[in-house]
Amino acid sequence: MRRDPPTIPPQSSRSGSGAAFALFGFVFCARAWLIKVWGSPVPYWDQWDAEALGLFRPWLNGTLTWADLFAAHNEHRIVLTRIADLALFVAGGNWNPWWQLLLNAALHATTAAALSRFFWNDIPRKLRPVWIVGLALLFIAPAGWQNALWGFQSQVYFCTLLSVLALGGLLFPQPLQPCWWLGFGAALLALFSLGSGVLAATTALVLNTLGAFTGYLTDRRSITATSVLSLFALMILVALGWSLRIEVPLHEPLHAHSVGQFGSVFFRCLSWPWVDSGWIWLFLQAPLVWLVAELFRRRTIPTPVERLLLGLGLLTMLHAAAVAYSRGAGLLESRPLSRYQDPLLIGATTNLCILLVYAAANRQGRIATLLWTGLMLTGLLTLTTTNLSFHLPFKRAHDQASLAQIRTYLADHDASVFPSAQKITMLHPNTTVVQSVLDDPQLGRVLPREFSDATVRPPWLIE
Repeated sequence: MRRDPPTIPPQSSRSGSGAAFALFGFVFCARAWLIKVWGSPVPYWDQWDAEALGLFRPWLNGTLTWADLFAAHNEHRIVLTRIADLALFVAGGNWNPWWQLLLNAALHATTAAALSRFFWNDIPRKLRPVWIVGLALLFIAPAGWQNALWGFQSQVYFCTLLSVLALGGLLFPQPLQPCWWLGFGAALLALFSLGSGVLAATTALVLNTLGAFTGYLTDRRSITATSVLSLFALMILVALGWSLRIEVPLHEPLHAHSVGQFGSVFFRCLSWPWVDSGWIWLFLQAPLVWLVAELFRRRTIPTPVERLLLGLGLLTMLHAAAVAYSRGAGLLESRPLSRYQDPLLIGATTNLCILLVYAAANRQGRIATLLWTGLMLTGLLTLTTTNLSFHLPFKRAHDQASLAQIRTYLADHDASVFPSAQKITMLHPNTTVVQSVLDDPQLGRVLPREFSDATVRPPWLIE
């Protein structure tokens, strides 16, 4: 006999939405504080050529084309970032990195809220405060400070948010329903956010294929035309994503050239926030390993929440593998850089959810949950302390020196100011790019106002 799906009590739905909204506000305000204390209006590296010369100047002189928006940037097609940056540029009337940083904060907070809402009804009622507090601590930590304080990095936040939304729809039990199509649209947009955007569609294809196969083996269910069409649509999406990939010859030396190089970075990514360790992943990924083993033991079709947890876990592992392959030979001590760490939050969230849903119901499970949480919080505190005491003060000095450098050049146009400051700060690997932007008559009228006026304050949302 067919059973109707359980209905969600209205009060549970309202409380879940309220908690997600509160979490969004808290994470956004925490990121706004980070921006106020450590942020800067000074563009950094790729912003000078990819934004100013490659986007804003063509827009001002009327030569910007659709092809420019879809053009490759290194290994990525950052269409969404270009559109967002151009929209902020047009709306504000000038180049204002502050609003780009606030966009990053909003996207980051939306990801936290989406994860909170997805699993709210599956978390035991008495553990829901633990769930919200855990998400808050994970998402306010400045682990990904480079993304948070570099406006150009909205590409990372677009990709992470769209990947989460994509899996939330594509792993829905009924394919080709409205929720599924929303997930498909998110997965399609993710292809134009970052090179790793294809990983969401890849994850959905793998799990849906395994689901169809195991469903046929366990209860001899017939594979319906709907399921076949959904798999075919995902295959097309994955093929499109991989066809959009770009090989950058200059980055070839950065790729992992041995199993050892790959594994060293891969396991440090999975050990996040213990990014200096190559073995703590054995403990931090234990909940996900337990879930996979439990599903094999039960020999039953995963529930919707289990499918989503498996999907988010696999997505995190694929991201770690992508970082390990593409930068395996170029990372100091095999440690993932700050800008590679934000997507790793998804893996930590997944393991926390597994513990709260399955393990906290008995004494042994509660002990395991406390041990895992203690290990996670200790690593998070250690990483945060390192960032606040070393990396962020260095960035502040870097930004102050850069702003002084720019103001000096605008005052007398003496190009020697750039080489003399390279030991302290580098605005761009090629300083002639910075000079081209500052000397351009069109761009000169829309540069950040802080370049010429020291009294200008950040936007009111930051103040």
